[in-house]
Amino acid sequence: GEEKQWDVTLPLPEKKEGLKVVVTAYHVRLKTETAKYVMQAKNVDEKLLPNGNYLVAHLPEYYPFANYVFKEEIDLQTNQRRTYTLEELIQLSKEEQGKALEERDY
Repeated sequence: GEEKQWDVTLPLPEKKEGLKVVVTAYHVRLKTETAKYVMQAKNVDEKLLPNGNYLVAHLPEYYPFANYVFKEEIDLQTNQRRTYTLEELIQLSKEEQGKALEERDY
């Protein structure tokens, strides 16, 4: 597999109370921008894909756009980290399906 290291320095405010950084990594299968384009498709061959026009028009309900592979929250005041478990990542991924396009951040 491919491995990448990304180092970044974030400017931090003096008052860190209540602030946190959330690091999220997705495996994206279909970006929102591309989905908008795909969903405009007309005349899907219903012989190849029964009910295809409906399925394409309602793509977010039937196709998994992305899966969470990592999520961590870092409290800037205490430096405490919360790394999500595999079970939590799976649940977050399930919640992505059916989410409105404008609610997605990828």
